[in-house]
Parts: sequence; structure tokens; C-alpha cells
Amino acid sequence: EWMPTGVIDFFGSHPDALESESPDDFTEIMKTMDILGVSDARSLLDLLARRRVIDWEEKRILDATLIAGKTLKYVSQPGEYERLKSRRKNALKAIRVYLIKILK
Repeated sequence: EWMPTGVIDFFGSHPDALESESPDDFTEIMKTMDILGVSDARSLLDLLARRRVIDWEEKRILDATLIAGKTLKYVSQPGEYERLKSRRKNALKAIRVYLIKILK
């Protein structure tokens, strides 16, 4: 699995991004991944966790939901859904801010 569509979500795209992505958008994604020295979404999440952009729990949440394609309800324990939903939202925001910052 080279680059799952989940990586596109880090850039704030629509969930059906492959259908709506322009070649320029894809080029930007590839440029960013090249700058960071990663080849796939899991490597990107690992790098972001090591750089403390996200923490390891957030990495696991994003890996399960964006890369493995599981729903948040499926991966959460009873009573944990809202907390994990908030963690995922905050992690995606932190990733977007970080990526925008390094691309400047």
C-alpha cells in the first residue's frame, strides 16, 4: 500500500479526494512527503509522532481510522467515542498547521 487516500485528508481535502484532486494538488502532496522523507501515510504519522506534532495515541487513532479504514465507533471502547473524536480532530488540526508551516 503505497499512499492510501487517507494521507490526502491531512491537507483538508474532501473524503472523495481522488475524484476531485487536481494534478497540482497531488504534486504538492508528493512534494511534502518528499521534503519529509516519507513514502507512505504510516511513515508520515510515525514522523509526526516522533516530532511531537501528535502524540502516540493520536497516531494510533489516525492509523486505524484514516489508513486502516475503520470507523471511530469501531475502534473506541464504550464511552470513549467523544473523547477519541476530539483527539482525532485536534490531531488533524495540528498536522495541518505543521505541514503549512514547513511548506512556507
